[in-house]
Amino acid sequence: MPTLTTRLFLNAATALAYALFGWLSLKVSTPPDYVSLVFLPAGLALAVVLVWGAWLTPGVFLGSLLVQVLAHSQAGVVSWSSALLLAPAGAALQAWATAWMVWRWVGYPSAMDTPIKVALFLFVVAPMGSMLNASLSVPLLVAGGAIPATDALYSWWTWWLGD
Repeated sequence: MPTLTTRLFLNAATALAYALFGWLSLKVSTPPDYVSLVFLPAGLALAVVLVWGAWLTPGVFLGSLLVQVLAHSQAGVVSWSSALLLAPAGAALQAWATAWMVWRWVGYPSAMDTPIKVALFLFVVAPMGSMLNASLSVPLLVAGGAIPATDALYSWWTWWLGD
């Protein structure tokens, strides 16, 4: 286990990288300007948790919180709801759960050098893991008024595909 200083530094670096990639991803978001079809931080979150472990989920949470603030601002949302905290919790949970599925079903470290491992990752682990935060956050953001109810299904679909 790394030292406390190393863990704090890596969590801060994860949060900043997540926020930067999130800001870039929001630049290509679709109306209602809250969900991005290409969300780079989800891959970053999986990578850092997969490689270094679950102790980096606080960095994912903080980075996602910054992205939520940016997304709220970009979408013109004036009210703040519990979704502002629950969506980042969903991002951290998604990173951990997807990494767990990779550790359990695909193997890590793994060269993914067999067709079954590649297929398992591409068609089972990645889609199931990516579904988690979209399924938790979109209903909460709809309830909080950040996403119009009429855009809920589209937002969920886009969020899932982006992650």
